[in-house]
Amino acid sequence: MTRFVRFLTGVSFSLFFSCVLLSAQERDYKFAYWGHPDQMVLAQAQFMFDQVDKALDACPPVPERSGVEPEGKDASRLLLRRSTLLNLDAVIHQFARPDTLSSLLGFMDSRIGKVAADLRRPMKKGMKVYKLYNASFIFRTRSVTIAFDLNTRNGTLSSPSAIKPVVDGCDALFISHNHSDHFDNKVVNLFLDSGKQVFAPEGYRPDDSRITHIRHDGCYRFTAVLGGKEVPVTVFPGHQDDLQNNVYVVHLPGGFKVAHLGDQTWEPSELEWISKVKDEEPGIDVMTLNGWTKEADAFVRGFSPRLVVSSHENELAHSVDHREGYWMTIHRFGNLYRLPVPFVVMAWGESYSVR
Repeated sequence: MTRFVRFLTGVSFSLFFSCVLLSAQERDYKFAYWGHPDQMVLAQAQFMFDQVDKALDACPPVPERSGVEPEGKDASRLLLRRSTLLNLDAVIHQFARPDTLSSLLGFMDSRIGKVAADLRRPMKKGMKVYKLYNASFIFRTRSVTIAFDLNTRNGTLSSPSAIKPVVDGCDALFISHNHSDHFDNKVVNLFLDSGKQVFAPEGYRPDDSRITHIRHDGCYRFTAVLGGKEVPVTVFPGHQDDLQNNVYVVHLPGGFKVAHLGDQTWEPSELEWISKVKDEEPGIDVMTLNGWTKEADAFVRGFSPRLVVSSHENELAHSVDHREGYWMTIHRFGNLYRLPVPFVVMAWGESYSVR
């Protein structure tokens, strides 16, 4: 790193965190917590969640390439970005059950609120990718907006008043598989009660006739009508171990094509269809990929997307050793696997524009 970049990084850190810290003083923190270590740790978590919330807005997602470290201003921006994600890792990994913290719930409502607010703004061109909790993604074009695996853990991570405006901004929900960190009955009911379509594998609420259940042994294609537009969908017969996992490729208006992999795992028995996705569905623009995915580069070669967006970091129901922080995704996608296309690591409540 050059002397100029080191100087620029220091100045950027100082200005950035001094601006962010000013607003933190609005909360009523004690002067000291001597003799009350538990209170101190909880207050520290609140302070950190407040800072990370603001820092994520100041340092939006940036594309990275495996084995390539940027230089100059790009290096400084990426360093700030990574530091923000690592601070989120640090506060989440400090607690055995962070999902019980009121400070985390406030943070989640704030992040979801930012997505809801952006969904209300006019969309002029291109496509936006929004990431919420775990593998929850929203893909938005000017005329159609679809959600995948939208999840608040049945309301334990977000209030209904926070998530409903997000549902209101979507035309349909796709569920990849029957695991509680990928479906949310309360969210599903919000979609159904609004007369919106929900697509899911056969194992999810099989007796609910309002849900469109999809599962075939081979590649299956159908056309959904969403927002008054015909939207072609291809479903690949994936699995997470022995559990059915629908892998969706959706053609959105404006010429965009997205792939959501759910919790697809790497199994030699599924190599045949994985390696042929680019032939069945050429020209995928964005693919979601779990940070813990083994043989991640093989998935990317099989799907051949223009961009990979990471997924499934910091699943709060998991133990700390299986919580898979952002730092692990950065290491795996950036160093361990040589992904042949750019990747973006996104936190909860962020968006990234694709042209």
